[in-house]
Amino acid sequence: MGNVTRIGSMLVLCMGLVAPLVSSQESKDGFGEQHSQLNAGLLQELESLAHECQQARLYLERDRLHWMILELDPEHRVARRALRFLRRGDEWRQSPTYKAGKNRNPAQLEDYRARIERAWVRYRAGMFTLIESHRSVLGLEGVEQNLEALRALYPEDATLRGLLGEVRLGDRWVLRETLLARERRAAIASIAQSSLNEAPAPEESAATAAELELRIRWNAAEQTPEVRVLGTVPKSETIKTARVSHAVGDFFRVLFREHQQQCEDFTIYLLNGPAEGLQLTRNWPGLTQKMRADLERAQGGWLGEKRRLGEWSANPMRRLDGAARQSLGLFLLDVYGINGRQGWAWEGLGLYLVHQLLGTRMTWFFEGEGYGKGATSGGLWSSMQAPKSDWLEMGEEFMAEGQFSRLKYLLGRNVNSMTDSDLLHSYVLAAYLVEGRPNQLPAILTRIGSGEHPVRVFETELGISIDRLEARLQRWLIEMNQEELAFNLAAPAKQR
Repeated sequence: MGNVTRIGSMLVLCMGLVAPLVSSQESKDGFGEQHSQLNAGLLQELESLAHECQQARLYLERDRLHWMILELDPEHRVARRALRFLRRGDEWRQSPTYKAGKNRNPAQLEDYRARIERAWVRYRAGMFTLIESHRSVLGLEGVEQNLEALRALYPEDATLRGLLGEVRLGDRWVLRETLLARERRAAIASIAQSSLNEAPAPEESAATAAELELRIRWNAAEQTPEVRVLGTVPKSETIKTARVSHAVGDFFRVLFREHQQQCEDFTIYLLNGPAEGLQLTRNWPGLTQKMRADLERAQGGWLGEKRRLGEWSANPMRRLDGAARQSLGLFLLDVYGINGRQGWAWEGLGLYLVHQLLGTRMTWFFEGEGYGKGATSGGLWSSMQAPKSDWLEMGEEFMAEGQFSRLKYLLGRNVNSMTDSDLLHSYVLAAYLVEGRPNQLPAILTRIGSGEHPVRVFETELGISIDRLEARLQRWLIEMNQEELAFNLAAPAKQR
């Protein structure tokens, strides 16, 4: 039933934790009255057992029972006295001299523990029946609140913990998705490395007549079964980009258990800096004036159609990162219908998955034809781009300080309305889903890609309210970042 140790006079007990969590309408439907009756019955049993434990010299069990009593009745005077609480204004404060009792009668200990367990199981069964019969009245959040109140009353109930998606790891309870992510993160890194290692060596290709008419001096052309790369950059860069872009497809198919091949006739153009990029966009046929304007303020983008991609950053690593992001983006679009309108998914998954492959996170988008750093970029983006920055640790700090938007608002934003902190928030959410909720993620992406309301999709697919998901996400970050869990997680795969 949990540790009864408290922090002396610094502890302030929360009042009324297990009071009926219902609205006036719910009370009319009988939930509040029945809940109060169950509480009263349990309280009477706990009082009797606490008195018997006192007589049997089982003082630790007595104290544990008194803590349970206070969860049911915060003003219970006998329990307050037993646990050395003093009233200070509107608050109860525990004396710093309080020490938990010790069990002095081991011969009767197991018998009393069994009786306490039986009393709890009867109460829990009654509460489960009551909650289930009033599920439509309580709603998803009401059900969650009542289950969490039960957990607070009896923290070591494994059945209840399981219903709340928790598992035991050593001597502590953690989220089920924390345990799964502990196993999956290293596996994801291994899949990424294998995808890079096994990508086929590209074969030489050549510029088409239309590409020669662009009046650009092409140095090399390489092709794999999934992508063709044509560039003014050194041949080694076109080979590397072709292999990485091909590896993106293998990585996606294994990770998401999909069979989608890359779109036919997919070509990436690598240009050695913005001047050559400007020449490409100005000479490319069929672009509107707005398309050219969007591309000219970016470091790369689509050339009027999804099969033709240009990359012209002055930084070779940035060109490679952008090519990988866009190759992945085609799979998100073709398989799930995800694009810039679902900003959290497009940016979060793109940044997370490319980082697993390459160890870089250098590309983000604006809707139009191009992408690159937007007008909102500043100090945070610079910190995020630091070589050793840990985005999950940064995300934990941002959530703890309340610097993120509410999750329900993030889910509705497109890429044009996202800030730097939204990118970080999206990355954290993507990591949580890929590592901790892999079985639900494809259905989530399919439904939001088809235009369903994202909050409704998340709540129905994950079975929790969006507010509880937000709290769960924060707890997941804390658990994943805690050193004492000793996860020994693998680093992202190195570039090839």
